[in-house]
Amino acid sequence: MGNRIWKDDGRVGTIIAIAFITALVVAGLWFGWARYQSYSPVLNLSQRFSISFPKDARAIVSKEEESFHGDGYRYVKITADPGKANGTILDGREYSSGRLSRENIRIVKETNTTLQLDLGTQLDDLYDQPHREIDNENGTLIIIRDADSSEWHFFECLI
Repeated sequence: MGNRIWKDDGRVGTIIAIAFITALVVAGLWFGWARYQSYSPVLNLSQRFSISFPKDARAIVSKEEESFHGDGYRYVKITADPGKANGTILDGREYSSGRLSRENIRIVKETNTTLQLDLGTQLDDLYDQPHREIDNENGTLIIIRDADSSEWHFFECLI
């Protein structure tokens, strides 16, 4: 009686194989979905440039284009309560006033064009806003505080 299972031309083995493959597919989909859900542009910036954000900081726009070689552009628009920005990268006391440098304007323009951000006339207004630049082995990060004091633009040129 116990041997009848194996005398059915392999149907049980096929069913086990199908169940195993289905379990692998479901696990793969779950892992991919969980990874997608946990991606945070704010956390990514924080880790890449060793910077901190207020707890209420959140990305309202995020676009990126990275080439096969790892270079490219990334743009993130972040909103946060300015009253909670002290001691973080959004703290305006560390920002420069005046116009962006030519190199930074070039990076901002190329990011806008490459990612098709369509910032339009707002782009020219950003050049004169308070800003900060961070360079490290990952690339250049240009942070511009918008005239709306609760929004910041992050333009990243990846190396």
